[in-house]
Amino acid sequence: MAELPPPPLPPALADCITTFQSPAGTVSQPSPSTLLRSLDGKMRVDLGATSVITNPVDAVVILLDHVKMEARLLPMSPGIPPVPGMPNLPGASPQAEPALPGNVEQLGQRLIQGIPAVGMRYTLPQLPGETLPPTVAEVWTCTATQLPVMSKITGAFGVRTSICKTAPVADPPQASFQIPAGYRQLP
Repeated sequence: MAELPPPPLPPALADCITTFQSPAGTVSQPSPSTLLRSLDGKMRVDLGATSVITNPVDAVVILLDHVKMEARLLPMSPGIPPVPGMPNLPGASPQAEPALPGNVEQLGQRLIQGIPAVGMRYTLPQLPGETLPPTVAEVWTCTATQLPVMSKITGAFGVRTSICKTAPVADPPQASFQIPAGYRQLP
């Protein structure tokens, strides 16, 4: 008997603050971002003057530069599994994710800033002969919205931490996932 596809994820919004700590201990200014997911699986990540829109149905990624008013369309890369809940490719369903190389550890459930969340830790494999510590990503995903509430990536580059407040929303207008009027489309 064929397995049924997972139910669609609910429309949701996450407002995030990300900080970066260098290996020397210097901490960056907090950087805000917003994640928006539609009922049909489209995602929009707003990072300052840049937005990234993913459309899994059309297998396309739209990069928007709001300063230059430019849009670039890129094909989605098949075969590169996303890490669920990561700020760069958020909101993937934990039930549907392909196996990642390296070690994956379930961290169970806990409250993150009062929000019920499920945690996963991904330890990426080191290359043969590599002496740097491995890169480790810890992602806590809200059980209701399936968006990240906290992610922490640690490696030789330092520590990148994102804290998000998530909420279910009404299905956003489709215009949120399209190239705005007046933007020049680049090849």
